[in-house]
Amino acid sequence: MSTNHLLSKHGLSSNQTPDRRAFMRMATAGLGGLLLSGLWPQQAQARRKKKKASGIKSRVVEVKRGKLGTTITLELATAPFPWGSKPYKDATTLVYVPHHYRLPKNRKIDIIVHFHGHSTNVRQAIKDHMLREQLIESKQNAILVLPQGPLNSRDGNAGKFGDDKGFLRFLTDMRKTLQDRKVRKATGKANISHKGARIGRVALSAHSGGYHAAAKVLRHGGFEVKEVYLFDALYGDRAQFLRWVVETRKAKFKDRHKLICYYTGGKVGEQSHKLMKELGAQGVEVLHETKEGQLSRSELTTGNAIFIRTRVGHTNVTLQNNALRDCLFASGFKRRLHSKWFRDSDKPRKIDKRKDKRR
Repeated sequence: MSTNHLLSKHGLSSNQTPDRRAFMRMATAGLGGLLLSGLWPQQAQARRKKKKASGIKSRVVEVKRGKLGTTITLELATAPFPWGSKPYKDATTLVYVPHHYRLPKNRKIDIIVHFHGHSTNVRQAIKDHMLREQLIESKQNAILVLPQGPLNSRDGNAGKFGDDKGFLRFLTDMRKTLQDRKVRKATGKANISHKGARIGRVALSAHSGGYHAAAKVLRHGGFEVKEVYLFDALYGDRAQFLRWVVETRKAKFKDRHKLICYYTGGKVGEQSHKLMKELGAQGVEVLHETKEGQLSRSELTTGNAIFIRTRVGHTNVTLQNNALRDCLFASGFKRRLHSKWFRDSDKPRKIDKRKDKRR
């Protein structure tokens, strides 16, 4: 007897999803295995087909313990690439855990996700912008995550992060993949591989062309992002950043979305000034620093939408004046280490330049 005939006998067609009673009747008639093998639900078939097409199995590739923290190289099935017809195949994600990190009692891991710009890769970006060093110096109890975008290309495509809930799937996959004996052994007291651990507060950082991936995560990610730091990166997607800030403008301080936008001039400067006007028109208080150091550390901490005109060159915006470090100091992450950064917090803040721009 054909499959279609058997389904028809129970009042169903091959593209219908049976209800529970129909399923029980069919299971009794010997069709339960048929349904579970792929006819019910059809969505499961599509997911299996998509997973098979990617050819990627999530795994820990390398764990390197350094003096100040542990760098973990992952390959994730949910990484931005491979995706669609795009030629990029690198599914690498770097995770950095400072030695001072401790999993909170609520077992929620706060993370900062950094999107690199054009013509580079995660390994180069983490060194060029000294992202690990800036996280350590902020003393924040958070970990750093760098998903590989278009590899060494002048392309800002977000890959799977543009898919509905693609970022949520990535976070879940990453967390589960980190439940690895090698990771647990290397991180020691900074262990993040507790089975009960979950993702906590999330901040996005983007340099240059990384803005587009950040915007896609805000729109389609499926997981609420609390803070965004743009380092000479607002080339486009202005409406998305506007919507994201405005949607929580009436919320309590701890629940508001926070944007810090550094700009040098040119197109990014034009877009930044337009966004400032649009935010103001929507009732959002905008803080605008035309020379670095004018705003206090208190204002940098409590501000909702902060725009900073920097004289640093485009390549070094994230690094030279410790911009990322100061964004992290001023973030809503739950701190566990004392810091002198907040002394004289109501006075204009001192800008300390890095002598060692790169390592």
